[in-house]
Amino acid sequence: MVAFLKSDLFMKFMGGFVLGTVGFLTLNPAGAQSHQDDRPAAHVQERSYADL
Repeated sequence: MVAFLKSDLFMKFMGGFVLGTVGFLTLNPAGAQSHQDDRPAAHVQERSYADL
């Protein structure tokens, strides 16, 4: 088990997780909130092909 934990394959595998975590935390900070408008969505009239 110790040999596996020190292996190059395991180190590269864990390095990918570390880089992914750093990138995720950098690009998506915990305080980020999505901006939602208070306005309702625009009304879309339904039309059939017979009206054309």
